[in-house]
Amino acid sequence: MKKYFLLAILLFANISLKAQNTVAITDTNAVYTAVEVQPVPTNGSAAFYKYITDHIQYPAREKADHVQGKVIMQVVVERDGSLTDIKVVRTPAEALGIEAVRVVKAAGNWTPGTQGGIKRRVQYFIPVNFVL
Repeated sequence: MKKYFLLAILLFANISLKAQNTVAITDTNAVYTAVEVQPVPTNGSAAFYKYITDHIQYPAREKADHVQGKVIMQVVVERDGSLTDIKVVRTPAEALGIEAVRVVKAAGNWTPGTQGGIKRRVQYFIPVNFVL
């Protein structure tokens, strides 16, 4: 009887140890909100914001009405560095948000973020200031 009991315990221990050796399968299309290495504009943040400053065209009506403020955009930096799913999260005026999206779309690709040495899709927020 002791042999069978001991055999059952060893068999159960072996099964439970094998169950713990499974490899986690990750979703390759998952969008990360935090990664080890954050995505950055290809030529650096300073060059990116200089590009934005040089190419923003202040909407005439908002300029005449002295509308100023910060547009916050949410984007997904893809594994190839392209920007997708660009959404305006906050804007002082709709026309400012539309102009910020236009310029960011034209700014070019980024260096993608990585997690565990693998390029990942990363959600990122981009602020654009409109100041007269």
